[in-house]
Amino acid sequence: MNDATHRFTLDGQFVRSSRVATTAEQVHGFFANGDLVVGVKRLEQIPEGRWQQATEELVRITATSRVALGRFPTQEFTRLPGGKLKGNVYSPRNRVAVLRSQFCAGFAGSSTFGCYDGSGRLLWTRALTNTSPVAVTNADKEAYFNDIYTVNVGSPRKMLDDQVRWARASVTFAKSLGVYGPLLAARDNALWIGPPSTDDGRWNNPNPLPERSTRWRVYSIAGELLANVTLPPRFYLLEAGADYVAGVTKDDDDLEVVLVYSLRKQ
Repeated sequence: MNDATHRFTLDGQFVRSSRVATTAEQVHGFFANGDLVVGVKRLEQIPEGRWQQATEELVRITATSRVALGRFPTQEFTRLPGGKLKGNVYSPRNRVAVLRSQFCAGFAGSSTFGCYDGSGRLLWTRALTNTSPVAVTNADKEAYFNDIYTVNVGSPRKMLDDQVRWARASVTFAKSLGVYGPLLAARDNALWIGPPSTDDGRWNNPNPLPERSTRWRVYSIAGELLANVTLPPRFYLLEAGADYVAGVTKDDDDLEVVLVYSLRKQ
């Protein structure tokens, strides 16, 4: 079934709709002119019984055409007997941020990332210094299994126990989360790079709160490192600007609360 992404101005005015080809396409963001950037995982060549790194093709959707922007390494997959695909949980993947007239992308399994113009031409690359891959811990694995209970509250306990038992026997976890986490396009056209996390592998948990403080690196669109920003524990970043960040936390009643912090230089 086809799907569409709708774009609005900040004051709620409708701009345009962009229809993606399939619901399997991941929406990464809009350029300033309204063109949409989506990612399509290419899994046709994944072999049966052997793990292989897939690729994600980025595509720019204009009002009249689809323009390929490039392919990037992404999560590991294998093909089960019968053809079904299985992903390596928490394995590093392609990270993307769409700015006003360019996009930035990189495979989190390495320390490098780059920014590209609207046609996919490489503008510059950078390598994160003083970084190393973050290991997948036993706590990360237990969080994956515990999410089965969390997102199925009200289901029969025995059914969930059976599902968790099956998951423990069949799920394969990566050894590493990679070197960095999400890429975020800030309101002031800067690029924020977050730490490795398990966000992408959690069970329908869109805003998993980090228990510890998180450190983000901020780059200009020319590739200059502007700042290192430390955010407080239990704060999930959704938006950033030149002098603020906005995100969610949870109150004492476990309800999500939106917080806005001013950025302070040290």
